[in-house]
Amino acid sequence: MRRNGLLIGMLSGLALTACGMSAEEVAGTEETSESQRELARYPTKWTLTNGTTQALTFSCTCPTPYGLPFAVNMTTTTVGAGQSTVLAWSSFFNDGLGLNACTGGGWSCRTTTAGGSVYATATFPTSWGQHLTLTAQPGGQLVKQ
Repeated sequence: MRRNGLLIGMLSGLALTACGMSAEEVAGTEETSESQRELARYPTKWTLTNGTTQALTFSCTCPTPYGLPFAVNMTTTTVGAGQSTVLAWSSFFNDGLGLNACTGGGWSCRTTTAGGSVYATATFPTSWGQHLTLTAQPGGQLVKQ
Protein backbone atom coordinates (compact mmCIF):
# COMPACT_ATOMS: atom_id res chain seq x y z
CA MET A 1 0.00 0.00 0.00
CA ARG A 2 2.79 2.44 0.81
CA ARG A 3 4.28 1.99 -2.64
CA ASN A 4 0.93 2.81 -4.29
CA GLY A 5 0.53 5.91 -2.11
CA LEU A 6 4.05 7.03 -2.98
CA LEU A 7 3.41 6.52 -6.70
CA ILE A 8 0.13 8.45 -6.52
CA GLY A 9 1.86 11.27 -4.65
CA MET A 10 4.59 11.45 -7.28
CA LEU A 11 2.09 11.38 -10.14
CA SER A 12 -0.07 14.11 -8.61
CA GLY A 13 3.01 16.36 -8.40
CA LEU A 14 3.79 15.66 -12.05
CA ALA A 15 0.20 16.41 -13.02
CA LEU A 16 0.30 19.74 -11.19
CA THR A 17 3.59 20.63 -12.86
CA ALA A 18 2.17 19.62 -16.26
CA CYS A 19 -0.83 21.88 -15.64
CA GLY A 20 1.38 24.93 -15.36
CA MET A 21 2.45 24.99 -11.72
CA SER A 22 6.12 25.48 -11.01
CA ALA A 23 8.04 22.98 -8.89
CA GLU A 24 8.11 25.56 -6.06
CA GLU A 25 4.33 25.93 -6.15
CA VAL A 26 3.88 22.17 -6.14
CA ALA A 27 6.21 21.88 -3.16
CA GLY A 28 4.31 24.68 -1.43
CA THR A 29 7.39 26.85 -0.96
CA GLU A 30 6.22 29.76 -3.09
CA GLU A 31 4.44 32.46 -1.12
CA THR A 32 1.56 34.44 -2.55
CA SER A 33 1.94 38.20 -2.23
CA GLU A 34 -0.88 40.46 -1.06
CA SER A 35 -1.22 41.92 -4.57
CA GLN A 36 -1.48 38.42 -6.08
CA ARG A 37 -4.20 37.50 -3.58
CA GLU A 38 -5.98 40.75 -4.41
CA LEU A 39 -5.85 40.05 -8.18
CA ALA A 40 -7.23 36.56 -7.67
CA ARG A 41 -10.57 38.04 -6.66
CA TYR A 42 -11.09 40.02 -9.85
CA PRO A 43 -11.78 38.81 -13.39
CA THR A 44 -9.69 39.62 -16.41
CA LYS A 45 -10.91 42.93 -17.86
CA TRP A 46 -10.84 44.37 -21.33
CA THR A 47 -11.63 48.02 -22.02
CA LEU A 48 -13.50 48.54 -25.29
CA THR A 49 -13.14 52.09 -26.60
CA ASN A 50 -15.01 53.56 -29.54
CA GLY A 51 -13.19 56.60 -30.90
CA THR A 52 -15.58 57.02 -33.83
CA THR A 53 -18.74 59.08 -34.41
CA GLN A 54 -21.05 56.04 -34.65
CA ALA A 55 -22.02 53.17 -32.36
CA LEU A 56 -19.98 50.01 -32.99
CA THR A 57 -20.44 46.41 -31.90
CA PHE A 58 -17.28 44.62 -30.72
CA SER A 59 -16.89 40.85 -31.01
CA CYS A 60 -13.84 38.62 -30.48
CA THR A 61 -13.09 34.92 -30.51
CA CYS A 62 -10.08 32.80 -29.60
CA PRO A 63 -10.46 29.57 -31.59
CA THR A 64 -7.72 27.64 -29.76
CA PRO A 65 -7.06 28.94 -26.23
CA TYR A 66 -4.11 27.36 -24.46
CA GLY A 67 -5.20 24.45 -22.29
CA LEU A 68 -8.88 24.45 -23.27
CA PRO A 69 -10.69 22.09 -25.65
CA PHE A 70 -13.16 24.77 -26.76
CA ALA A 71 -13.11 28.26 -28.27
CA VAL A 72 -13.52 31.33 -26.04
CA ASN A 73 -15.95 33.93 -27.36
CA MET A 74 -16.25 37.43 -25.97
CA THR A 75 -19.78 38.61 -25.22
CA THR A 76 -20.80 40.78 -28.18
CA THR A 77 -20.84 44.35 -26.85
CA THR A 78 -22.10 47.58 -28.42
CA VAL A 79 -20.24 50.76 -27.47
CA GLY A 80 -21.66 54.20 -28.24
CA ALA A 81 -19.80 56.82 -30.28
CA GLY A 82 -16.92 58.32 -28.29
CA GLN A 83 -17.54 56.00 -25.32
CA SER A 84 -15.77 53.16 -23.50
CA THR A 85 -16.97 50.18 -21.54
CA VAL A 86 -15.18 47.62 -19.40
CA LEU A 87 -15.87 44.00 -20.21
CA ALA A 88 -15.22 41.69 -17.26
CA TRP A 89 -14.59 38.08 -18.21
CA SER A 90 -16.56 36.93 -15.17
CA SER A 91 -15.91 33.23 -15.69
CA PHE A 92 -12.16 33.65 -16.15
CA PHE A 93 -10.21 34.89 -13.12
CA ASN A 94 -6.58 35.96 -12.62
CA ASP A 95 -5.86 33.11 -10.24
CA GLY A 96 -3.55 31.11 -12.47
CA LEU A 97 -6.57 29.91 -14.42
CA GLY A 98 -7.00 33.46 -15.74
CA LEU A 99 -8.44 34.08 -19.18
CA ASN A 100 -6.43 31.51 -21.07
CA ALA A 101 -3.58 32.62 -23.26
CA CYS A 102 -4.58 32.82 -26.89
CA THR A 103 -1.49 31.96 -28.88
CA GLY A 104 -0.93 30.74 -32.41
CA GLY A 105 -3.41 32.60 -34.59
CA GLY A 106 -4.51 34.59 -31.54
CA TRP A 107 -7.72 36.50 -31.01
CA SER A 108 -9.78 37.48 -34.02
CA CYS A 109 -11.73 40.67 -33.27
CA ARG A 110 -13.96 42.91 -35.30
CA THR A 111 -16.26 45.87 -34.97
CA THR A 112 -19.43 46.26 -36.97
CA THR A 113 -21.73 49.21 -37.61
CA ALA A 114 -25.44 49.33 -36.78
CA GLY A 115 -26.12 48.22 -40.37
CA GLY A 116 -23.97 45.12 -39.90
CA SER A 117 -21.03 46.07 -42.10
CA VAL A 118 -17.52 45.43 -40.78
CA TYR A 119 -15.83 48.65 -39.62
CA ALA A 120 -12.45 47.28 -38.47
CA THR A 121 -10.68 44.01 -37.61
CA ALA A 122 -7.65 42.97 -35.58
CA THR A 123 -5.81 39.75 -34.77
CA PHE A 124 -3.45 39.46 -31.79
CA PRO A 125 -2.14 36.97 -29.20
CA THR A 126 -2.60 37.38 -25.44
CA SER A 127 -0.93 36.01 -22.35
CA TRP A 128 -2.65 34.60 -19.23
CA GLY A 129 -5.19 36.89 -17.60
CA GLN A 130 -4.06 39.89 -19.62
CA HIS A 131 -5.91 43.19 -19.18
CA LEU A 132 -6.02 45.16 -22.42
CA THR A 133 -7.74 47.96 -24.30
CA LEU A 134 -9.26 47.59 -27.77
CA THR A 135 -9.78 50.92 -29.51
CA ALA A 136 -11.77 51.49 -32.70
CA GLN A 137 -10.16 54.50 -34.36
CA PRO A 138 -11.78 56.96 -36.80
CA GLY A 139 -9.56 55.82 -39.69
CA GLY A 140 -11.05 52.29 -39.66
CA GLN A 141 -8.45 50.58 -37.46
CA LEU A 142 -8.98 48.39 -34.39
CA VAL A 143 -5.93 48.69 -32.12
CA LYS A 144 -4.95 46.55 -29.13
CA GLN A 145 -3.10 48.43 -26.37
